[in-house]
Amino acid sequence: MSSQYLPKIESFAFLTFYIVVLLKSIKNVSLVCNSEIPGYTYFDQGWNFLGRKRDNNDYEWETWSLFVRETIQWYFFYVISSEIHRISRIKQFSWFSFLFGSVFFYFQIGSVGTCIFLVKALLFFWTIRYKKKYLIWISVGFWMLLMNINAVEDMFYYTFEVDEQKVYMLYVALGWQTLKCVSFAMDKIEDGEKSLFYGLKDYLGYIFYPPTIFMGPICVFGRHREMLLKESAGKISSGTFSRTKFLIFNLLRCLTVFLITQFALHYLYINNFQFYHKQIFEKLTTFGLYGYGYLMGQFFHHKYVIFYGFGIALGEFDNISMPNRPKCIARINRYTDMWKHFDHGLYEFLFKYIYAQLCPKKAPLIRKFLSSLVTFAFIYLWHGLYKSIFIWSLLNYCCVVVENLMYSFMESKKYKEKMEKFMSGNNLLRFNALIATNVMIPAILSNFIFFAGTDVGYEFFRKTYLSGVWFYVKLLAICYSLYTTNEWIRRSEQKKILKSSE
Repeated sequence: MSSQYLPKIESFAFLTFYIVVLLKSIKNVSLVCNSEIPGYTYFDQGWNFLGRKRDNNDYEWETWSLFVRETIQWYFFYVISSEIHRISRIKQFSWFSFLFGSVFFYFQIGSVGTCIFLVKALLFFWTIRYKKKYLIWISVGFWMLLMNINAVEDMFYYTFEVDEQKVYMLYVALGWQTLKCVSFAMDKIEDGEKSLFYGLKDYLGYIFYPPTIFMGPICVFGRHREMLLKESAGKISSGTFSRTKFLIFNLLRCLTVFLITQFALHYLYINNFQFYHKQIFEKLTTFGLYGYGYLMGQFFHHKYVIFYGFGIALGEFDNISMPNRPKCIARINRYTDMWKHFDHGLYEFLFKYIYAQLCPKKAPLIRKFLSSLVTFAFIYLWHGLYKSIFIWSLLNYCCVVVENLMYSFMESKKYKEKMEKFMSGNNLLRFNALIATNVMIPAILSNFIFFAGTDVGYEFFRKTYLSGVWFYVKLLAICYSLYTTNEWIRRSEQKKILKSSE
């Protein structure tokens, strides 16, 4: 695909329009936040010097923030002890990772949770000996269904008397553990018994690896094993100062985003909005409505920039080639790219162990779509058996299929030759962008179901498609400017990559 796009003056005009609309929409959301909405109750006192309450209605954000504050000394001690281990050249990183991770896990979750975590890991390892991939996936299905049984969760509360935060963090850790178990098992089955670093200690060191045991992201075993191989061969230089400097920089970046987000939550009550959406939507303008959607997306992005960024920074300090950090979702106009660039680790896992296993490169189109369907079914099961997750997963799948068909058609030689008889190259780009924008809109709306639940998501769909032609034309103009701006940026990035590779 050519890196050239529309004339620069036109691209800048769309960028300017997009920024103006964005600022206007955020202003409208801010005004609604300061209005009297009955029922605004989910707040804490906030920062004293601001004199405002803070929206604390996102359970994931509040729990993870508290968890990091309570465990920061553990991570500090981990960095020091892992570097001492590296400098000493003991070359037993797997044992070190397992021992530190298991002690850390025990002190945060308790004996019951630690036993469950360890037993699950050992049962998966025992399953590998049969060298049957279907047994691995049967085990995955069993554990994911078990975690979705309410009676099991209640058992932690009422039988073992584990507090809510610990149960939540245990479930998060078990979710990441499932992916790690699959990654190790599939790699070991494919590489064979004689390959290095597929023993029990390497498995446990990977499963209990402290930086990603609770907050992710998923780092496939191949990345972890690459570090073990380099360490064994003596190819990892210490470089303590440069790695420490890089670690501090990355952690400060996470802290900066955290403080900006906390500050914003004193003025933009987007998490409270989902409970009072009927009152809120009446007060928002057309611009403000989708400004609220934009802010939901940015808050979600910030969460994972911070918490994934924390694990990525520590992993890179350990010389592991970690997945890329989440890309800003406001910069992504193709929904297939959303999966590739927002959660790179999860995308790598899904593609390597599910999609590619079911679908060879030259597979027929129907097989590709069926493989994608299985992949999204796994996404649904892994995230939890909730109505909102099911609808979000189904809409994601439909949008990805339609988008792939659309771009395959638009990029075909026959289509280009036929369309260029009626319009110039730039006009064809504009026409394609207009068509693609109509596919992008429901893809964006599907995420609002994931962010805020079915009720809020349904309201966005209803407002978008049942508010008349003029309403949709205004929305289309806004989204068209977003699409063309992001396509311009995407092609510019591709051009830079091509230049750097020459």
